[in-house]
Amino acid sequence: MYNYLSEDPGSWPNFVLRSDNVGLQLNEVKQKFIKEQVEYENMMAFQNDAGTGGGIPANPVLSVAFDAAAISVVSGFTSDITVTFTNPLLSVTGTPTLQCGNSLAGGGLTPTVYSYNAGASDLSAGEVVFRKTQGVNVDGALSVGAGKITGKNLKTDAGFTEANTLAGVDTAQTITGVSATYTAGGGGTQGKDVVCTVAITAAGVVTSALITSIADEAGSYYIPTDTLTIAFGELTGTNASGGSLVYTIGAAGLLVDTIATPLDINYNSGASSINGLDNRLVWNSSLPLATKVASAT
Repeated sequence: MYNYLSEDPGSWPNFVLRSDNVGLQLNEVKQKFIKEQVEYENMMAFQNDAGTGGGIPANPVLSVAFDAAAISVVSGFTSDITVTFTNPLLSVTGTPTLQCGNSLAGGGLTPTVYSYNAGASDLSAGEVVFRKTQGVNVDGALSVGAGKITGKNLKTDAGFTEANTLAGVDTAQTITGVSATYTAGGGGTQGKDVVCTVAITAAGVVTSALITSIADEAGSYYIPTDTLTIAFGELTGTNASGGSLVYTIGAAGLLVDTIATPLDINYNSGASSINGLDNRLVWNSSLPLATKVASAT
C-alpha cells in the first residue's frame, strides 16, 4: 500500500542534516531517503491520477555526459553515457536504453542505441550508465561509421597524401570528369571509384583534386590506407605521357559520425523502469544535448 500522507523528503543534502537522521550510518540514511522519496512520488502519482493534485516530480535529471573514451570506429570501441539524477535511485528493472541521434556523416546506420549497464551504474549516487560496445567497422555495416569522403579535395584537404609520378606535363589545365580508381589498402572492401575535377600547373604540380561524384556513393565506405589512383591518360590537354597520381586516405581525411544524446530514456514500452516509476523521473529539457565525435582509428 502507498502512504498517501507522505511528505517530500526534500533534497539529499538537507535530508542528511535532518534531526532524525543525525547519528545514523550513511547507508541507513540513504535507504531511508530512497524509501521516503518513493513513497512521496507514489503519493503524488496517485493524486495526479485521481485529479486531486498537481505535484512536481522530485527527481529531475541534472546532467547527461559521455565518458572520455574515444569512439574509435575502425578498431572498435566501448562508449558510456552517464545520466545523473538529482537524488539517489531505488532500482532499475529490465534494460532501459538511450536512442541516440546520429549525424550519419561517416556512413553509420540508425538506430544508435546505448543500453543500461548495471555494473557501471551507481544508483545510490543517482547515476545510471548506458553503454554501447561496437566491434571493428571497416565496411560501414555497423551503427557508428567513419568512412565517407563525399566532397573532399584529395589535394588540399587534411588527411590525404599524394604520390605524383607524372611525366611530360607542360600545359596547365583544369580537367573535369577525371576518374580515380579505388584500391583497398586494409581490411575494407566497400570503397568505390570516384570522379574529380583536377587543376594542374604546366610544371605538373596538382593544385586541386576535388571529388565531384562517387560510384554508388550511398554504398561507399573507406578506411585509412585505401588509395585512389588517377592515370596520366585522364589528364587530357596536359600532354602527360606517363606516371600517375596516387592519393592515400588517412584517418583525418574521412568524414565521421557525431553521436548526440536523446531527449529522454526509452523504457521499451513499459518493459523497463527506473525507480519503479519511470514517469516520475523528469528529463530536464533545458539541458544541452551532449555530443561525441567518432574517429576513423
